[in-house]
Amino acid sequence: MRLTLALVALLIGASAAQRNGEITGTVVDAATGKPVGASIVSIAGAGMTVNTGADQYPRLLTAGDGRFRFRDLAAPGSFTITATKGGYAPSGPGQRRPGGEADRVELSVQQTSQDVVIRMWKYGAVTGMVIDEAGEPVVGVQVRSMTWRSIG
Repeated sequence: MRLTLALVALLIGASAAQRNGEITGTVVDAATGKPVGASIVSIAGAGMTVNTGADQYPRLLTAGDGRFRFRDLAAPGSFTITATKGGYAPSGPGQRRPGGEADRVELSVQQTSQDVVIRMWKYGAVTGMVIDEAGEPVVGVQVRSMTWRSIG
């Protein structure tokens, strides 16, 4: 009985010691570098449990200065972090363009904390009016927006 209790205490102590990781960071506007407050930052990784009933991983709302902090993470561990906010493209750490590849955040036994920066890009809008040679608006004309890509 004592051996069983000692083993259980040892296992509980070992698992508690492994959950000492922390990831902090800031969400900023990619164009201006200014903090993006009230953005939702979510985290997913191996061994993380999904919130009951919500089917979503833990998430936080950034403060006015764009800062966030996830604590009690398993170290070592590898995590995916995503920031979202209305009017901005979803983004992650290390992403260099909208829709680009984001880096995973790695915590090791030696380095149990990381500070990351997540850059977010605002969605664009095109506005205007099609006019004829007399300067009058043209009704019923079809306008399309296309992406320009240079290959080679």
